[in-house]
Amino acid sequence: MPDNDAKVASSLTAMVSNREDLEQLLDVLMDGVVILDREGRFLYLNKGAENAFGIDRKKIKGQSFWEEPLNLRLEEDPRGNGRRLFRKVLEEGEALSAMRLTLDRPDGTSGFYLVNVTPWAKKGERLGLVAVFTDVTEARRVEQEKTRVEQERRKIHAKLEATMQSLAHGVIIYDANGAIVSANPKAEEITGFPAETFDLSFADRWGQLQVETPEGKSLSRENYPVLRALRGERMAGEILVFRHSPEKAVWVAVNAAPIICEEETVGAVLSFSDLTDLHRLRERDKTFMRIVSHDIRLPLTVIHGYAELLRSGFGQANEEELASGTDAILTAARKAERIVGDLEELTLLEQGRLTLDRQLLSPAALIRQLLIDNEQALDRKRLLVEVPEDLPPICVDYKRIERIIINLVTNALKFSPSEKKVRIRGAGEEKEVIFAVKDDGQGIEERELQRIFDPYYRSKRAEATLGSGLGLYIARLLTAAHGGRIWAASAPGRGSTFYMAVPIECP
Repeated sequence: MPDNDAKVASSLTAMVSNREDLEQLLDVLMDGVVILDREGRFLYLNKGAENAFGIDRKKIKGQSFWEEPLNLRLEEDPRGNGRRLFRKVLEEGEALSAMRLTLDRPDGTSGFYLVNVTPWAKKGERLGLVAVFTDVTEARRVEQEKTRVEQERRKIHAKLEATMQSLAHGVIIYDANGAIVSANPKAEEITGFPAETFDLSFADRWGQLQVETPEGKSLSRENYPVLRALRGERMAGEILVFRHSPEKAVWVAVNAAPIICEEETVGAVLSFSDLTDLHRLRERDKTFMRIVSHDIRLPLTVIHGYAELLRSGFGQANEEELASGTDAILTAARKAERIVGDLEELTLLEQGRLTLDRQLLSPAALIRQLLIDNEQALDRKRLLVEVPEDLPPICVDYKRIERIIINLVTNALKFSPSEKKVRIRGAGEEKEVIFAVKDDGQGIEERELQRIFDPYYRSKRAEATLGSGLGLYIARLLTAAHGGRIWAASAPGRGSTFYMAVPIECP
């Protein structure tokens, strides 16, 4: 220890009467020992001090410590002169310990030393000082290297974290026990694992996430991607489904690989690409093909059949049969035309290319007019209209708003008992007018309410009826195009109310 070396060097003067013996003992020390008189002249340097200073001790003996070509710098004050601390010991007689000094030698090299300085006195008279220099150059180099490596590690970690945070894909790094070491926000979103569960092992986290194959079969525990990777297997682009709830499923492409260090698996890294939107698009494509192949083909079949029937019986059919056949053809043609119109308008809406013919209209007058225009398609006896005449005018495209309201009213009539009334209401708010269509039908379950405005979605109550599943989706897009909003409130057995809010002012 440096303190002990200083005490030993200080006490040897009293213990050893022979100067030669003392010098031999001091030369054995690895540390450098320097003795100065009260004027700061070199009285003695041991071999260790000679090596530390890089100066021949025979030539330096008797010379002034203050004039020697040595530069002593304090570690905490590199520009300061460390010699002043030695002068302070000579003048004040107080020891200094564990000073960290840099010693610049005449040959241009440097060393780092831990220095202890003790005043030397006899019978109260200050005679000089004894300084012990402990070489910590190698320890300092190791410490600096550790600091450099740690700083580099932090930089690499920061870059890795920044990269992971910015990735559009989910990335999770696991340790050998399946505990999460790191995960980016996208991975948390895809898996639903909260940050507080990261320290859990895979066994403790098992069951928090249900994983399925694309066919809907539950994935067995041993086939979970992280366990396969920890066994040394690799996965590339395998499709799985993360089931968060009966209503929420995330489709992903999974890549997994083990982390191997010195031929030992120390962890695993998994990446996830969210394919949910792509899966929905594919499902929409399938539904679209169903509409084209079934819903449009059905009215065309009716048209074709009645046309053949009329042609084969032309000249023999009476007026009533002709009227019935032509009515059926016209009805089927209108249905096909409506489906094609839905698809055409849907394309314009989704591409943002739909142009609105806005005008200021009275809400009460708008409802009256659209009921007149659609009189043949609606059972007016079942409708109760409660729209005040004094509501402020709204800025809308009549044809598009007509389509939305007629869709809501038609659905309310279709899905409620024939003896029940359907109410159309209107109310004014600060910057908008809210229309409400209320029925007393069987109602809609909460989990279905969240999806009824999705494209091609058909609720349980609509499964028994024909339709493309586009009506409410188009209503949502048309309302949004007006700068408005549409929503529904319902409960099983209590009927449903659909609301549409449209702005009063034109944009």
